[in-house]
Amino acid sequence: ARVRVLSNTLQAATLRALSQIGDVAVQRYSLGAMLDGTRGSVWWSFRAVWNRSSYFANHEADLLRLLVLHTYGGVYLDTDVILTRPLPLPSSAGPPQGCSAAAALRLSAQGGLPCSCRGWLGIEASVPRAFGDEYIVCNAVLAFGARSSFLAAAIHAFFSEYTPFPPGLSFEQLLAAGVWGAMGPLLLTRITRQLGEEHVCVLEQQALYPIAPQEAASALLPWSEERDRRRWQRIQEESFAVHYWNALTKHVPVACGSLLHRLLEANCVVCESLQCV
Repeated sequence: ARVRVLSNTLQAATLRALSQIGDVAVQRYSLGAMLDGTRGSVWWSFRAVWNRSSYFANHEADLLRLLVLHTYGGVYLDTDVILTRPLPLPSSAGPPQGCSAAAALRLSAQGGLPCSCRGWLGIEASVPRAFGDEYIVCNAVLAFGARSSFLAAAIHAFFSEYTPFPPGLSFEQLLAAGVWGAMGPLLLTRITRQLGEEHVCVLEQQALYPIAPQEAASALLPWSEERDRRRWQRIQEESFAVHYWNALTKHVPVACGSLLHRLLEANCVVCESLQCV
């Protein structure tokens, strides 16, 4: 596989250990050049205005992953995602086969992907009915073929519905207000609802997001048989990946032997030692 880390600041030397064993490299990008000649160029022309928001960098990252996948196809991963088994790749052509029932789209890793999907994403969490949806999907793990109609619709909606968040809100306040991820997970949730099964497959929460946001910090705490044993077993049996919510846990020290520490030890590609407390 070819792995590219999209960053205009990360130094290539940071990935030297990985690049020595595989096709891994830092990829510079110009969002302006990618949008040149498209309807997104108008949106980009207002970047000085959008940049006044504290969250423009998040929005840029939300858009970038959609553009790259739509152009090239492949799998996108946030850097705070741990792969626990090989990911199913999207099919190269044709609509999903054998996925006519909406319930069949919610597939666990244990059952695999019994249908052909040109693209898939996963449920992040169940949410209160006030949000209008029984679940939201996340954009930390995405797999789509090039020129996906789902991604095209998401990119169109991004430009049509874009509104920068008011500055000054903390991450927790954004979550509580229901506006965090409006141009990321919540946007993709809306498109999933609008387009349905002909354009995307939706994996069960356990497949990619077995640790819910409100449980993220507990995964870094010292191991508890009562709390962690069942979570560990289900991840081993049913999960393709684990998103450990670095935005919520980056200030929490990783306890030696914690659930997260064990996941890192079991799935690390190039590791001599993992720091823990």
